[in-house]
Amino acid sequence: YGAKDQRTVSVTVFTLALQIIQGISVKTEAERYLTQYKMDFGEESLEVGLIYGVLAHQADLSCEFDIEEEYLKKSLSIIERLKGKNNPVYEQVFLNYCNLSLSKGDYNKALELQRENLERVEKLYGSNSHKYAYALFGYGSVLLHSGHRAEAEQYYLNALTHLETLNRPYEYNLVKLELSAMHIGHGKNMEQTEKDISEAYEYFAKNFKTATITLRAKHQLALCYRDKGEHNQCEKLLRETSDELKQRYGDNSPLYATVLSDLYATLAVTGRREEAQQIARQVADIFKSNQDKNKLFSLGYLRTLFLLATMYEHSHQQQFYETLEEVKQFLEPRYNENTIFKNHLIGVYTKLSASYLRKKETSSRGHEYAMKAFQMSKDPEISPGYKIKALINLSGHMYKHNKAEEAEALAHLAIEIAKDSKNDRFVVKTLYHLGDLLAAKKVSEAEKVYSEALLLAKDVYGDSINTATCYSKLSMVYFKNKKFAEAVDHSREAKRILNKIGAEQAYVQESLKLNMILRELDRPDEAIDNLKEIYNYLSKNNEESRFYAALELGMLLTDKEDYEDALFYLKSAFSYFYRKLGAHQNTKLLAESILLSLDKLPNRQEEKKKWGELYNKLFTSKARAKR
Repeated sequence: YGAKDQRTVSVTVFTLALQIIQGISVKTEAERYLTQYKMDFGEESLEVGLIYGVLAHQADLSCEFDIEEEYLKKSLSIIERLKGKNNPVYEQVFLNYCNLSLSKGDYNKALELQRENLERVEKLYGSNSHKYAYALFGYGSVLLHSGHRAEAEQYYLNALTHLETLNRPYEYNLVKLELSAMHIGHGKNMEQTEKDISEAYEYFAKNFKTATITLRAKHQLALCYRDKGEHNQCEKLLRETSDELKQRYGDNSPLYATVLSDLYATLAVTGRREEAQQIARQVADIFKSNQDKNKLFSLGYLRTLFLLATMYEHSHQQQFYETLEEVKQFLEPRYNENTIFKNHLIGVYTKLSASYLRKKETSSRGHEYAMKAFQMSKDPEISPGYKIKALINLSGHMYKHNKAEEAEALAHLAIEIAKDSKNDRFVVKTLYHLGDLLAAKKVSEAEKVYSEALLLAKDVYGDSINTATCYSKLSMVYFKNKKFAEAVDHSREAKRILNKIGAEQAYVQESLKLNMILRELDRPDEAIDNLKEIYNYLSKNNEESRFYAALELGMLLTDKEDYEDALFYLKSAFSYFYRKLGAHQNTKLLAESILLSLDKLPNRQEEKKKWGELYNKLFTSKARAKR
């Protein structure tokens, strides 16, 4: 029909839009059509208005929100002048304009626009149309992002109910995905949540294989696995999703950084902090380089810095304080801008306060931060999670200053807030804290609190690091209460979970704690089996712990007069400690133990002679003088 025919233009616009949905950049091609249509149809033509809409969609996926807003305004102006507001093209462009306000974090404007859209759609199409259902979903999305979770959930449920009867599978699965994503991290109906997200992902993967929404569904499915403690499966999906986003949008894309954020959090939970820190620094750089585009990227940058500080907390003290100071300096002058900034500033104060709590000489400064966070948490706009953080932190300071009653009262208040929030994860966290306060002097009460927490943790988390932590805490309380069988069983259950989820560092710590219990109970055979498990489990990346286990094993086996077996582990430990420490006292002790074992074994004279020569070379007074 020729380039100027309306049918050709329609197919062109449709093809460009379809390519964008599939994740293909059409910016250059769309800009060429824009120039052509301006010449063919005029600068204020409908054809030009449609191409502006296409370019706006492309800018949205690139997170270039100022450019997107410019294109959307031009598109809306042209379409409204030529066709009016009551037509499908205007509706779609206007809906994109509503979503842009949400993406930019302008929640008041987004609510106003979505309310206008909802009223217009209901008036034009009635409350039984799929467009009305989708408008309900759009309004709920703004409510969710502005902190009104319960109201948002109702709008999502209403939208889902409408779509289910209208045979609109795309919109139905989209709303189901986002409704289910709301439940991630809240510990309720996780089996149903995983089922719903899996079904949505399968639908999108089958029908829109390369679309961004398919990657979104895959991302949410990964977080479901993390919620269940299946960190290996979570990591696999997150890496696949991040690789696809990187390939599609480049390594400086905020969409790519968002998935990387969950990847480094997952790595940190499983003990791979060095790799997690490297990825977190990469994420911070991406958000920092994009923060001029959108204030939400500034927030992403701050959140990443905050999590980086958390990872630095126990290993890189200087970086920890420098990173938190950077976040604090940004937030303090902006405290009253929005609730998100208020929440995060409380987070900074509690984190600083908790770090000072561990330092006796600066605990007064930490107490000041704790009180500051507590006073700020009284603001009704503060979310329950941050109120709980402030209460738990101040409670810890009170306990440190020998004010146990005040500490326990604050802990009980935190539990009340957690239960009122109907977030079982908060309840588990607050019960943990109260149990910790009671464990030193009120062991029987601590046992009851930890037992309540464990029942809830198993239901909320399944086999996860949080459940394992509760088993571990309860194990020590049982030990103090002289319930030794329960102490051993709970420690072993903690070990099983930690082994299952691949939390190597926590697994080693729990194994060593179990070993202490077994030795205390004079059960050397079980202690030896437990240490052998540690030795065989640990990789070369954790060789220090591995050879400390070998040292302990060698000594236990020597006590049992199992000299052949002891010799293997003593030699392993010696090779490590000599490489690390040289002619150290520990190395000398190992060499003496090896000589003792050789002395007890038949037909080992030649080997004993070689070890004796090495011992004399390293540890005699003459050798020491020579060194």
